[in-house]
Amino acid sequence: GMRPSHCDSHMGSVFGPGMFESYLAIGMQHRVPVYVPRLNDEQLQRLGFDEATRTYQRAMLADLETRGWPLFDHMVALPLGDATFGVEDTIAMLTSLPAGLSYCIGHPAMQSPELQAIAPDWAGRVRDYAVMTDPEVAAAEFFRVLRPGGVVIVNVPAYMWMWSYHDDS
Repeated sequence: GMRPSHCDSHMGSVFGPGMFESYLAIGMQHRVPVYVPRLNDEQLQRLGFDEATRTYQRAMLADLETRGWPLFDHMVALPLGDATFGVEDTIAMLTSLPAGLSYCIGHPAMQSPELQAIAPDWAGRVRDYAVMTDPEVAAAEFFRVLRPGGVVIVNVPAYMWMWSYHDDS
């Protein structure tokens, strides 16, 4: 089967009481990163959370931060509605991110008649796939975040049977 790479709340749908704890537990059980943004009360309110949920979220975020849980400082997304947003635009978006932990959202998909039939934004998804598999984007991001003389080690097993405990850490 597929190995999850991360947990995403899909637009904050699990950030309320009763679901958030399970969301965190699933990430911990599968030893994958869990998307939890660092949000203040004003940001939570803008997202439409009621007072009870905001109070709960502030308490949960404070607890997670005290325990050293990685909270995301920034979020950016490749725009689904603009199929012309290309490699150069993506590099500019990534290189303009401020310091901190960032979460970049894309919706990559390979072009197919099925995709065109079910997704009105299919062209943006195909563009995301092209951009996310372009080595120029990866190289630009490596050069941006590495200090001079720095090293990055990337390990992606070619086959699931090659997956080792190193890939889970």
